[in-house]
Amino acid sequence: MFKGFGDPKKKSVLEKNELTTGIVQHPITKRWQTWISFTGHDIQCVTAHNQRDDAGRVAKQMASA
Repeated sequence: MFKGFGDPKKKSVLEKNELTTGIVQHPITKRWQTWISFTGHDIQCVTAHNQRDDAGRVAKQMASA
């Protein structure tokens, strides 16, 4: 699991105009969170779901948008 937003001085590990998405289970609430990253070093949580399948579907939709 990733923490924080990373060092802004780090070079992006993703190509220009590339992004990546994923899901992670919150350790306290146990909800599945979707996240998005534009550099490969930062992540931003976008949504939270009770069902893992729902979170996975949303992550795929964000990636293909």
